[in-house]
Amino acid sequence: MRGLWGGASAAAAFSIVLLLLGCAEPAIEAKRESPLVIPLRAANAHRWSAARERSLALRRNTMHERLVLHAMHEADDQGLARKISWSVGERLSTGPKVFTSRRTVATSELDGDITALGMFFAEVKLGGQVFHVQVDTGSATLAVPVDRCSVCKQGDRRYRTENRDTFVSCSDSSKCQSKGFCSQSMCGACSASGGCCSRYNKEHCFFQLKYADGAGASGSLIHDAFELGSGAVKAHVVFAGIFEDSSDFERENVDGIMGLSPANTACHPSCFPSVLSSVIEQNSGVENTLALCFTPRSGVLSLGGVPKSMITEEPTWFAYSSSLYYDVSMSSTMYVGNEAVQMTVGKTIVDSGTTLLVVPPSLFSKLQVIFESNYCDVLGMCGSGDHWFLPGGCFIADGFPLSSLPPLKFELLGKQNMQLVLEPEIYMLEYIVENEKYLCFGIQEMNFMNEIILGNTVMLKYATIYDRSAQRVGFAKAAPACGL
Repeated sequence: MRGLWGGASAAAAFSIVLLLLGCAEPAIEAKRESPLVIPLRAANAHRWSAARERSLALRRNTMHERLVLHAMHEADDQGLARKISWSVGERLSTGPKVFTSRRTVATSELDGDITALGMFFAEVKLGGQVFHVQVDTGSATLAVPVDRCSVCKQGDRRYRTENRDTFVSCSDSSKCQSKGFCSQSMCGACSASGGCCSRYNKEHCFFQLKYADGAGASGSLIHDAFELGSGAVKAHVVFAGIFEDSSDFERENVDGIMGLSPANTACHPSCFPSVLSSVIEQNSGVENTLALCFTPRSGVLSLGGVPKSMITEEPTWFAYSSSLYYDVSMSSTMYVGNEAVQMTVGKTIVDSGTTLLVVPPSLFSKLQVIFESNYCDVLGMCGSGDHWFLPGGCFIADGFPLSSLPPLKFELLGKQNMQLVLEPEIYMLEYIVENEKYLCFGIQEMNFMNEIILGNTVMLKYATIYDRSAQRVGFAKAAPACGL
């Protein structure tokens, strides 16, 4: 998923509130083009720009995408960057053969920032051209802008289409299918085989991405050579070439998105193989497993297994049932310190494309009551003015009593249960502005069917392993700096 600081919700108000020695300072508004913030008059609303709001939260919301795909039934949904190394060796002897055989494992560094950018991205090549793409386990689509896009972000990287015969033909029934969802109100035309032809050129196959936060992109499907990092992983893939996108689709130094969900097919409405399924199919030495680990300003992605250097313990495994996203089961009881809190849990989704830990409003309200009842001595915790629980509340870190705050504990349910323990050093995110350090509450509420989204806040402590062959997700404490 991509979208807001949080997970997968419609655009939520996002503010940053600075509290200094108990006195409220003027609100500040951050510009997406720069990591610096500009002080505003205190009378102004405590809001960040909508662009910053989206980049620091769910970053791109695929909730709409998920609902559409459920309706389609057949659809399985929709830096790795600069340094990549290969190691052939014995993997962790945990679980089935995927971690015991001697196979090739590719590890690659990621760039990004959990607060200033709100995402982590990889460097890939398409047709030999370099792109930076967000790493997102909540979607299946690889999408980047093309040179024919007149409204895309200025200065971004564009796929050059000149003198290239790489567009997917609308008449190619093997690559351009819409599963009966071709509509001339959306598509430029419908082919004889039911393909959705592009509004930009009816000979091409069309795609359209829409997100619940209002962001989106559309264009034509392209097939070309794909390389990960230095080219250690190569495949021929179908990807979305963006002809038109919303003003907030692209981020600073991030051109597009690379979906790594369980889906083998992405449908928007044209259906095509996901980039990950194509990579695995065309690289027999790489098993169908990936692992992710994040630090506040970097990360590691591994294909084919888990590097021993990435984690400090054996993973605990949990089955996922969805073909669209990685969902796990969570107990209806969590703990704030030693105080039990009952919650109504819908789906719990593990999503690298979500910045924060996202919880239902009912749970968020209970957390607020407990914190305000027991920790009023903490700066900004209580009072009628600016406080922690405003969206994106951030506070001067100097003298902030982190040690007085409680750990938050969530229990995952499986053959072997596991308690995810988030210390205040984890859920209070560091944000540096003009050499001043702030701490920001790394939890956000979202009102959608009581879903909980385990985003990057959780992944700062726990590496996540996605064993797609066995349909399971593993959690293990990450090594310092992810073992880099």
